[in-house]
Amino acid sequence: MKIFDNHIPEALRVDLVHDSEYTSRPLEAYSFWDMKEFFNPQSVIKKALHHIWKDLINPDDYMDGGIEWWINKSNGHAANRWHLDIIEANNDITKQEEYNAADLTVAYYPYVNCVGGYLEIIDNKRSNDKEEFLETLRLLNPSTQVERIKPVTNRAVFYDSHRIHRVSEIFKGQRDCLASSIWKKKPLTFNKKA
Repeated sequence: MKIFDNHIPEALRVDLVHDSEYTSRPLEAYSFWDMKEFFNPQSVIKKALHHIWKDLINPDDYMDGGIEWWINKSNGHAANRWHLDIIEANNDITKQEEYNAADLTVAYYPYVNCVGGYLEIIDNKRSNDKEEFLETLRLLNPSTQVERIKPVTNRAVFYDSHRIHRVSEIFKGQRDCLASSIWKKKPLTFNKKA
């Protein structure tokens, strides 16, 4: 895991939080940006994604894939369940026998003014088996196996996509997150949409 503060230029961060596509986008509406377009971002969101990822990956390694991205905004009481960043089938590990995770995921916070809303990440091993996922949760010791990262405006948190994670309860305030995962091959879900 890597944490970067003041990760993108402030002018771009401000443009992002005021961008009409960003402000009007439905929550958890998943999109895919082909890596072949990485050096020619055409929207404010893609310019932000370019800045988020450009110094951390070799784009040549992902030419058959790209970046899956979505936006989560919470204003007040919210929390989510333990999960993995997966895309195949129905995106619910508890209903699948196997899954495929992306390579890396980033939680980027364009704007935060909240109490709570920590990113909690379990220190689990890589697996694509449903039973191992459930067993990890059954045996979880939160005091020794969970890292908690505070959301901070213009902070990016990079972690392996196979790490089980969730967002802790948000007691009040706003927490915006532009989340994205990088894939070596375009997931079938997005190929079907073409």
